[in-house]
Amino acid sequence: MTNKKHQKGIWIRSNKTFYYLESGALLLGLNHLERLKGTLISKGLIKSHSFERITERDIPYKYMTVGEAQEAEITIQPIFLSPNVKKAWQERKADSKDGLWSK
Repeated sequence: MTNKKHQKGIWIRSNKTFYYLESGALLLGLNHLERLKGTLISKGLIKSHSFERITERDIPYKYMTVGEAQEAEITIQPIFLSPNVKKAWQERKADSKDGLWSK
C-alpha cells in the first residue's frame, strides 16, 4: 500500500472526523473527492447544498490531506473502495508495529 499522507479527504466538523477513500494499491482518479462526498451524503454524514450565499464558515466540512488531519490530531476514518480493500487494510493494520502511516 502506498503512503497516504498527501491524499485528500473530507473533515466533517460536526463529528470531528476526517474521512478519506482507502483504495489499497489502486490509484485513485481525479474525482475521488466527489466520490467520497457522495458516499458521505448517502450515509447521512453531510448534506448536499447549494453554495449560493454561503460562507466557508457555514460549510459543514473541509477538504484536507491525511497528513494535515494527523498533525491536527483528528480522528481518521477510511471509507473502503471494496470489501477486499477493507480486508487487506485490516490485515496490514494488525501486522503493523509502527502504525499504518509510518511507511
